[in-house]
Amino acid sequence: MTCGIFRPAIVFPKGISHSTQQEVVFWLRHELVHIRHHDNLKKIIARGVLCLHWFNPPVWAMYVFFNRDMEILCDETVVRSRRESRKDYALALLSMAEKRSLGFQTGMGFGKNAVTARITAVMQLKRMNALTTLAAVAAVTAALTALGSHSVSFAAGVSGATEWAQVPG
Repeated sequence: MTCGIFRPAIVFPKGISHSTQQEVVFWLRHELVHIRHHDNLKKIIARGVLCLHWFNPPVWAMYVFFNRDMEILCDETVVRSRRESRKDYALALLSMAEKRSLGFQTGMGFGKNAVTARITAVMQLKRMNALTTLAAVAAVTAALTALGSHSVSFAAGVSGATEWAQVPG
C-alpha cells in the first residue's frame, strides 16, 4: 500500500514474509506505478468530491469505478512495462486476495468482484494495433467535428422572410 502525498512511501504489512520474491516484486512495481501517477492525490480529491456529494448515488458509482479503473491501469502498466507473464501476475493477485481473506488487510481493490475483474483484465490484455488506433482517432475526430461546433445558426422570421444569422462563439 502507498502512503503519503509529498513523499510517498510503500508500506507492506507483516504477512508479506510468507510471499515469494516474484510476488513481492510484482506488488512493488504496482505500487511504484501508483506513485508515478500521483494516485494518492487523485484519491484524496475523489474522496473530497464524495464527501461533498455523499447524497448523490452517481458520485458513489463514480468513486467505485474510479478506484477500479485506477487499479486495473496499474495492473496493465506492470504487465506491459516489463513484459511479465500475465499468468504469473494474475497468480500474484490471487495470492494477495487469499492472504487478505486470512486477515492480511490491503485496503481497496481486493473485494471478491474486484479481484475477478482485475484478473480478467490482466488475462485479456491486448495490444492496440495500427488499425484499432486509426479507428479510435477517426471516431474521436468525427465526434469532435460533429459536436464541437461553437457557432449556432438560427432562423428569424420577419414578415414572411427568413434571415440567417450566426452567433459569435
